[in-house]
Amino acid sequence: MSRINSYYDGLSKSDQKISDFLIDNIDTAARLSIQDFATAINVSTATISRYAKKIGFDSFQELKLAIHATERKQDDDFFQ
Repeated sequence: MSRINSYYDGLSKSDQKISDFLIDNIDTAARLSIQDFATAINVSTATISRYAKKIGFDSFQELKLAIHATERKQDDDFFQ
């Protein structure tokens, strides 16, 4: 999430839309396919793929893995 926030101001409107969806739906976003994600926010799959690369990931899949890792850390913190 900190990576998304650090890039936010320099992103295009479409990319900010992706960021907003990720921030607001972190718990479900990582479970969506790139097609379902694109449909949910009305952007193309290519836009999502480019977005992932703009914020420092090699692919959308790598972004999803990072989100899953964030979710696991939050769960671990909750139970401590």
